[in-house]
Amino acid sequence: LQETLRIVIAPSALILFGVETDVCVLASAMTAVDLGLRVILPRDALASSVAASHDACLAHVFSRFDEQIEIVDSRDVVEAWR
Repeated sequence: LQETLRIVIAPSALILFGVETDVCVLASAMTAVDLGLRVILPRDALASSVAASHDACLAHVFSRFDEQIEIVDSRDVVEAWR
């Protein structure tokens, strides 16, 4: 993945969405941050099987990386692309 991102796509930011905010999304976001990418997380496009863990990631984990990770609404992403 790292090689593909750097050579083929060369993004400056990734928009991540999906399930298991506290597992898969968290791991992907941290990897992207490690690669020097800006991460955009549409809060209404994230979910988890454990609501408390989902809420904790949004409120406490991702907010620690506010220079690299931005939490937005999906409508903000759509509007930015128009």
